[in-house]
Amino acid sequence: MLSTYLGQLVSAVREEETLYECRHCGVSIEDDVTTCPTCGSTEVAQYELE
Repeated sequence: MLSTYLGQLVSAVREEETLYECRHCGVSIEDDVTTCPTCGSTEVAQYELE
């Protein structure tokens, strides 16, 4: 019973999320941009988390 409740709780908390990260300097970026606001690189990676 407890494991069922925990499974439902984890499912409710987990959401799909997209993360963006500069491949040049490694900074995490909040929005979907084409240029890194820190170093100006156009190498921005997009990660889809489930």
